[in-house]
Amino acid sequence: MPRIHWTWVFVALLVAVSLSSVSFQLVNGAVVSTEPEVRLRQGFGGLVPCTVIRKISTVNWKKEDAIETAVDVVTLDISNGHISGPGFEDGEFTIASNYSLIFKNARSTDSGRYFCEVTDYGTGSKYRNHSDVTVFDPPVITDARRVLQYGDQAILRCQYEEAIYIVQWKKGRTKDDSEVLVQIVLDRDSNRTQREFPPRYQGWYNMTDNFSLVINSTRIQDGGRYFCLVSDLATGIPVSNSTYVDVVATPKEAFPEINTCMPISTNGSVQTCEICEDRNTTITLTCTVTGYYPDISLSFSDASNMTSMTKRNTSNDSEGLLTQVVTIELFVGTEEMCGTSLVRANPVTCTASGLPFGTTRTTQGVFTPTETKGNQTDRNDPVAICVQDSSTCRHPPVITDDRRVLQYGKRENLTCQYEKPACAIYWMKGDTCADAEQLIELNLHHETSQRKGPGYDQGWYNISEDYSLVINSTRKQDRGRYFCVVSDRATGRRLVNSTYVDVVVFIPTTSGNQTNANNIVTTPAPDADRHSVPLPADVPSSSGNPKFTEGHVVSFVELWHLVSGIKPDKTDSLANAIKELSNLPRSAKVMHGMSTSESLYYLLCKWKDGYKGQNQLEDLFQCLRDHGLEDEVERLEDFDFEHWKPDQSLLDEVASGKTDMESQRQEPGTAHFAGGSETVTIR
Repeated sequence: MPRIHWTWVFVALLVAVSLSSVSFQLVNGAVVSTEPEVRLRQGFGGLVPCTVIRKISTVNWKKEDAIETAVDVVTLDISNGHISGPGFEDGEFTIASNYSLIFKNARSTDSGRYFCEVTDYGTGSKYRNHSDVTVFDPPVITDARRVLQYGDQAILRCQYEEAIYIVQWKKGRTKDDSEVLVQIVLDRDSNRTQREFPPRYQGWYNMTDNFSLVINSTRIQDGGRYFCLVSDLATGIPVSNSTYVDVVATPKEAFPEINTCMPISTNGSVQTCEICEDRNTTITLTCTVTGYYPDISLSFSDASNMTSMTKRNTSNDSEGLLTQVVTIELFVGTEEMCGTSLVRANPVTCTASGLPFGTTRTTQGVFTPTETKGNQTDRNDPVAICVQDSSTCRHPPVITDDRRVLQYGKRENLTCQYEKPACAIYWMKGDTCADAEQLIELNLHHETSQRKGPGYDQGWYNISEDYSLVINSTRKQDRGRYFCVVSDRATGRRLVNSTYVDVVVFIPTTSGNQTNANNIVTTPAPDADRHSVPLPADVPSSSGNPKFTEGHVVSFVELWHLVSGIKPDKTDSLANAIKELSNLPRSAKVMHGMSTSESLYYLLCKWKDGYKGQNQLEDLFQCLRDHGLEDEVERLEDFDFEHWKPDQSLLDEVASGKTDMESQRQEPGTAHFAGGSETVTIR
């Protein structure tokens, strides 16, 4: 083994250190200046700056490898402008005239530490500095495709994790030929963003703080491709992604609809209806689907192939919603079988397919023969008028309200709806239709409709053109059951439905010379159920406050004043407030057979009757304020309860009917309403 001369080793190390200190210097910012950190976008070009303050002969860019050794990337010989190196030969890098390193197409593998190393022209000394380069690709994340429902608010996602300068949402075939819908721009001075809208799109679109597009109410024309374009704050490089939007509109219910076909049953996506037609006749039927988008397939046929004609028409409205109508003609014949007359026409079937979300709906119309037109009965005989035919053919129903609460002295209407032409309308009143008294008749046999009847002659009642009964001025004795009898023009059949009427009467009671209570009296039906409206009395406080009872309790008169005077645009807010007070879900509907105001008043009465707290008035007012009804609170506070008085005719009526009303005139602080033979007291 050779002997090691440690003296020579030490000398060699000194020489190496000396040479290193002379030929290569690390100068941070003195001769060579670079950016400490540089971020480049993957897939895009970019540069890493290098600034030199001396005259140099060469520039050599190197990259630190995995073992922290700097390897050549690209070199510039300034004397002849020659560029060389593996990165240059691969076409990935070059050097700019200001010595910056240029990335032609940055890749994620290009991330790392890069050295800008220069050689002094006069001394040959080397100087260098470095930049840490990160190549990143923060994607603009959007949904590839969205299906939006017509009329709904929709949000199109756009996610970007880096700082932004501008974000734009555009719509068109490509991002270059599309219009800007809305954009967010960063104000560099204030470091705050602001939204900008072209005037034509103001109100249609918006953008969330996380750059998602908001379509306030989806229209048919909102279908198409949307682009989210982001300008990165650090690089200024724009990147984008897109979402394609399909807009669908589900047809209006019920569909498909066959004219003159009355619904019988529904089983899944198939509904069955009944067509009433005379035998041995040719009929025209239409099947219609309205308010849909995009186009669907609508077929209409009968199984026996007796169809003689088929027509199809498709149209669209101003919003772009489509309507399709298919018309067929077919013969309805009869044949004898075992002495029974049968309809020969098979059921007709209308099928709508290709609906949004891949669904199909079918309506099947079955035929039932009509009987001989019209039973010849004495139309002036109430019993005969109320006799309904026993035909198996169903007819459009006579639609009335189950129950109505009418206010004394007001002009009120009782609804009676019938879809087919009628030849006569009768309004009657009584416990049953058979023993009811006819009030008024509307005869439609003549070119000019004629009205007659004792109620009409005395001026108490009328019939409107839509068959509703008009009570010109509601009286206490108008409570009871009313029957609307319709005589169908085509068949002569008589169809009946009824409405029970309660009358709300405000009656002041007195103690000495001072008014101290306001009773609200109702006369519910003999078969009173939960729809009957109990309207108890209230007693003002002994302190003389005429508005509210002792203990901060609101009066029933004021509850009626609240619901009866609400503005139409505030009705939904009041309904939500009352439902909240009554612990009902917002989806709860108004009471069946009552108008909205009657139903809300009923709920308020129930709430007041069951209230267990100490601050009824404050709780009511706070709930109204919570639902944006401050004006209604002021309206209640301004209500002149002390000087409110009923119509004088009511006072005369009460005075003349003292015995009849005596059971309802009780001690102050209680209220009564009749429910059959039972009297219910509410305190």
